[in-house]
Amino acid sequence: MQHSFDYIVVGAGAAGCVMANRLSANPSTRVLLIEAGPADRSPLARLPNGMGPMLKRQIYSHFCKTEPQAHLSGRQLEEIRGRVLGGNTTINGAQHSRGAPQDFDHWAKLGNAGWAFEDVLPFFKRSESAKHGEDAYRGRSGPFKVSQAPLDHPIAQGWIAAAIEAGHSFNEDLNGGVSTGVGAPDQAVFDGRRTSSASAYLRPVMARSNLTVLTGGLVERLLIDKAKCHGVIVRRKGKDQRFEAGHVIVSGGTIGSPHLLLLSGIGDPDHLREHGVGVHVPLAGVGRNLSDHLGFQIGMTSSQELSDLRFAGPIKGGKAMAQYLLTRRGFFAHSSVRAIGMLCSDVAAEREPSWPDLKLQLASVLPDEETPMHASEHGFHVRISMTRPKSSGTIRLRSANPSACPAINANYLAEREDLERARSGIRLAREIFAQKPMSPFTGKRMSPSLEVASDEELEQWLRDHAGSDAHAIGTCRMGEDEDAVVDPQLKVRGVEGLSVVDGSVMPAHVSGNTTAPILMIAEKAASMMLSEQNA
Repeated sequence: MQHSFDYIVVGAGAAGCVMANRLSANPSTRVLLIEAGPADRSPLARLPNGMGPMLKRQIYSHFCKTEPQAHLSGRQLEEIRGRVLGGNTTINGAQHSRGAPQDFDHWAKLGNAGWAFEDVLPFFKRSESAKHGEDAYRGRSGPFKVSQAPLDHPIAQGWIAAAIEAGHSFNEDLNGGVSTGVGAPDQAVFDGRRTSSASAYLRPVMARSNLTVLTGGLVERLLIDKAKCHGVIVRRKGKDQRFEAGHVIVSGGTIGSPHLLLLSGIGDPDHLREHGVGVHVPLAGVGRNLSDHLGFQIGMTSSQELSDLRFAGPIKGGKAMAQYLLTRRGFFAHSSVRAIGMLCSDVAAEREPSWPDLKLQLASVLPDEETPMHASEHGFHVRISMTRPKSSGTIRLRSANPSACPAINANYLAEREDLERARSGIRLAREIFAQKPMSPFTGKRMSPSLEVASDEELEQWLRDHAGSDAHAIGTCRMGEDEDAVVDPQLKVRGVEGLSVVDGSVMPAHVSGNTTAPILMIAEKAASMMLSEQNA
């Protein structure tokens, strides 16, 4: 096997697949893409609704527990990471939500020139292929095919009507120029099949002779000499392998990327020495600024048998699968989210009424209160995500063992303002449920019950029940200040030949999901690198 390349990309998730595709477009540029997990061969990886079965069977996923969360009743949450070609885009809920234009203008105001919405919009468009929305905002010929979910479920139609009756506006395209309102979700689904970064960016170019894809290889550390990165050490099939490159791109995700930098001697010197890691580059910001969306569910039993429970069991489920295989239609042909709202909490409504900080996702299934599985009765729920949290935490080493999970502390709800936004989200969701268009569907039981009503009761319920949406960002933050890990060109400060390209570089959270922004980041990063290479 070849051991010398122009570029090495560490991690074949949302960003890594983009980088491998774009950088290897020139036949003379040799690219190595390294993924710790296997290829995405399971049929479940093609199912838009395959997230549940894959997580249940722990197919393609790697679980790490957080540190006990001081503001979540001391609970330890599970952080889920995709370990497979395509990363999280292969196993997630297939939602494709960019966030608000204000999110990216905020990035620029934090000192990141070139990252305002008008700067990044061309790269959002370059990444996607969508048939809906306005040409000014939507891409038509990009690799990542997306579609708008049909608002054809009776509960979704009732919920949209109820939200409008509660004073919220209908938005025909929540990934367009205006991001507030309720409407149909964009999904990473096309012609009844899931779109992942692997299927969109990697599979079509796997035959390129200048692109090498290595699966089952854990990158244990970066090779750094005199503040220059020149390669990686990979553990594969029980043996260490050494690969050299002119430029190394770390795309291991918000948990994996800072972990690898720390293991390689890039980070806070005192913390590195504490774990016996030699210091190559003192960079205190590595692993700081961890920010995640906190989510919680408002469930309601239903008076009608319209939920996804209709497809439970081998006979009903088998019929639904047969329909999907024959026609690419039916239950398995779309994600589980039926409708969404991008709305403002009381906090945001007072300050920035056009900049949403809550995302509501309606699913036609009732979750069990005690387990991640679905309840055995008909119902529906809204998942509320607090999308612009103020609380932040850290990724730190637990040991110098590359196979061990790092210490993850997102510090959820540490800031009082986050509690206020979350409380507002519960009340907002309840208000929509209470409108007349929802009355044909609502049953006798809601969770949490309406008896949980005061600020103090709602806050305790949140501390006991809220969990991670697996949308962590920020641990290799871009910026021009001393605590920034990468500059606005995504080059690691103080290290030649090393970049980080993934969600960890986001300086602040976005009000949508993370896949679409990460694809944009990678498209922009590849463009900057190729421009520099061709200069």
